[in-house]
Amino acid sequence: MKKFIIGLIFVSTVLLIGGVGMYVYSTFFSKPNYSATNSPTEVLKKENPDFNKANFYRKQGKYSEALTSYKTALGGATDSVQEAQIKFNIGLMLEFSGQYVPAIQMFKEVAANPAYTNIIKAYSVQEMGRMYHTYYGSTKIITDEIFKDAPYKDFMVGDEKLAYRKLFEYASSFYPIALTESFIANSYSGELFYTLKGASTTPEGKTAIASASLALLKANQYMEQVKNDPTEAALFGEIYSREALVVGQLAASNVPGYTNEQAEALHKKALSYAGVNNVLPGNFFVFKYALFLVMNFGQERAGDLQKLLAVFSVANSAQIDKNVVYFYKIARTNPVLTTSKEALVRMGTIDPAFKAYLLTLGWVETDFVRAKAD
Repeated sequence: MKKFIIGLIFVSTVLLIGGVGMYVYSTFFSKPNYSATNSPTEVLKKENPDFNKANFYRKQGKYSEALTSYKTALGGATDSVQEAQIKFNIGLMLEFSGQYVPAIQMFKEVAANPAYTNIIKAYSVQEMGRMYHTYYGSTKIITDEIFKDAPYKDFMVGDEKLAYRKLFEYASSFYPIALTESFIANSYSGELFYTLKGASTTPEGKTAIASASLALLKANQYMEQVKNDPTEAALFGEIYSREALVVGQLAASNVPGYTNEQAEALHKKALSYAGVNNVLPGNFFVFKYALFLVMNFGQERAGDLQKLLAVFSVANSAQIDKNVVYFYKIARTNPVLTTSKEALVRMGTIDPAFKAYLLTLGWVETDFVRAKAD
């Protein structure tokens, strides 16, 4: 392994989740009128015109209009399952329109309602954690709002990273959704690699390994259950990408059973699901795979790295996720992203075309000092 692997909290590609998957409803929801082929979302589509109108606006990226229609649709909910689903969608629209505080308040409302099912509560708590990993410019606002009251304030014990691990573990206490488990696994693998310096044989190291491995197992079990559900599968790219980071960190810590080959296979799976789910080609899965290559192989895999990063060019702007562009811009000067900047410098050193792209985003020649020799 190279001297270090970036422990960056990556901005996730924001997928427009239309609702909890059909498998989840057929398996965990007790309402007899719902099934794998007749989920609450499908019922709402058939019976609630305002819900359909909201979905239409959402697909167009008109989140304010979608929000208004979802609020109207809420009045037409016929049971607590539909009510919870619509409120979850309202939270998403608030989030996507930049209203992070009311979005968090809505997710908390769903999670706290005893009439709602555990699975929708798990998704709501999970989404609060995802927000922190998505909107870099608003992390303080998001963190302050999440942890200001019970039970969440008890998770903040001085360490923000630990607080978010506890948040995801709280989500898992309702139900172990795969994405939630991948975040938990990443927290423990990062603790082993960075905090414990790869000391895998210490009591703390063994605990971190066991916890990361268990979370990976739970994630993969859940994915196997929902693999035929398109709504659930829409998140597989994000899950595989984070699992790749976990496996890479465990491999770097010389944990038996985890290898770079496994990590790379997971990166490739993430890319394949990005294509299936119509994620823009210039996405974070590509960046994280490139990060893996540059940190573990450097010049040795220059050809593969350049091929992977070719999507990032001015001529291809329409195919690049705007969140990735924003991340590249702020990584240049944000002190929190110092290690990320070093990684980007190394990428630019190996791939002149990628360096040229970064220069169009405000980077300057003096930023590109050659990374220290391994």
